[in-house]
Amino acid sequence: MKVVAHHPTTTSVTLWISAGPAERRWSVEVRVRGTGQIVDQWSATRRPDRTLPSGLPGLPGYSVWRHAVSGLAPGGSYDVAVVPTIRSERVVARFETLPQQLPLRILAGSCYYAENDTTILSRLPLRLPAAVGKGWAAVLLRRLRLLIRTLLSAIPRRGMPALLQGGVAQRYRALHADPATRPHLTVLVGDQVYLDAPVREFYARVSGAALARRVARSYQRSWEMLGEFLTLGANVLVSDDHEFWNDYPNEPALLWRSLADPGARAAFEDAAHDHLRWMQLARPTYSVAVARPRSRPQLAIFVADTRIHRTTADGEDPRFMAEDDFDELLAWLWELRSPGVLFLGQPLIVGAAGAFDDNLRSYTRQYGELCAALAGAAHDVVVVCGDAHFGRVVTIDVAETGRRHVEVISSPLTVLDGAEAPVSCGLDDGLDVFPPGGADQTGVAKQVNAVPGRHDGAVCEDHAMLLGFEAGGDGAVVCSVGAYLMRHVDGNGGPALAWTERFDLR
Repeated sequence: MKVVAHHPTTTSVTLWISAGPAERRWSVEVRVRGTGQIVDQWSATRRPDRTLPSGLPGLPGYSVWRHAVSGLAPGGSYDVAVVPTIRSERVVARFETLPQQLPLRILAGSCYYAENDTTILSRLPLRLPAAVGKGWAAVLLRRLRLLIRTLLSAIPRRGMPALLQGGVAQRYRALHADPATRPHLTVLVGDQVYLDAPVREFYARVSGAALARRVARSYQRSWEMLGEFLTLGANVLVSDDHEFWNDYPNEPALLWRSLADPGARAAFEDAAHDHLRWMQLARPTYSVAVARPRSRPQLAIFVADTRIHRTTADGEDPRFMAEDDFDELLAWLWELRSPGVLFLGQPLIVGAAGAFDDNLRSYTRQYGELCAALAGAAHDVVVVCGDAHFGRVVTIDVAETGRRHVEVISSPLTVLDGAEAPVSCGLDDGLDVFPPGGADQTGVAKQVNAVPGRHDGAVCEDHAMLLGFEAGGDGAVVCSVGAYLMRHVDGNGGPALAWTERFDLR
């Protein structure tokens, strides 16, 4: 039984509930943390919203429900308990509703490649001598560990055992335990799962059914590894290309021979969309404000999925969002009555796209309109994005309006093999103006800080960004951006803080 909280507001949340075929006669209770008061109780009296397949042939799938919980207290802390009729009850998730006034903390991340996260299991099997640590025996051991993890992930059972949780989840648990760093909300802006990696597993042609099972295995393995990173706190998840394949929706590269057949590729794509909808509960847009009833908001939040409805960049009038969703985003920027936080799948401060990887600049019309709306916004906006495989903070000063916007890149949580990017060292090649490459450049961009690298700076450290928002003087909102390194441990067992930057938003 697994429960994850999604799409929080000040008074509501949506619970994602999954159960295997052996889990029967249970109910889910939402309780006020500390008092134990039950504020919502729900049992599966209706058919599942969706039954997702097992990752292995012959094994039963698992049922999924979405359950909306309303009438909660703003800024409240809640436990979610599963109450079976045979075993004792247990808490399986926790979350906070959003407060009506600052402070507010949001954790941002992207690009989680489960194979490069560490588990207790990955450290337990036989350690190889250094002499064969890179030979065939090391490869065999890695594949054996992966097989064991895959089998355990696919077998229906109760809960998320620590044995399968990754280092990211273990570090996050300590971060969440400290009230000073506990996020009210976690936003993951894409590539929470890499359905198209490793590429060697796509060399052979296979059936569409086999590809659909592979999608299920990838999700089950990633969700087991993420574990408490998802269950401790409320989440908003949106997609990027690896929720499908690299540079989606463009056709996959020739190396991915398994996807060459149109029928097999369609089965893979359908399974990817199905899991995006029913595992991540992804939606094209999500917006909420931190505000007291009938009062001016202190902070506005907008999350945009820039991949799920994207077209190919070489088509007629290409777009990275559906027009109705994009109009909603533009209206949010035009009508801001407070500082804002905008989450996107990819950065705005970015160079021209490469031959095999489109970015937002590839979509000239929508990119230009979005940059113009940001430049003309009446309040400062923090833009948070992923995808780049490096982390940095950039300011954008717009002379005409006097606004200072901030772009934060948070990528990766765990880096994909072969996709390592060097640490960002500056804004070269025309990236020091905003928008880069545009005819009407209305702003100046300046890099403030970057996440450090490992391997002599050749690879950016795995990290997440914790954004804090507090009420400042003279109506300002003080925004702090902290870079937390997932491969480094502080004295409390949490991720080590590399640096913090602060900005006044007006």
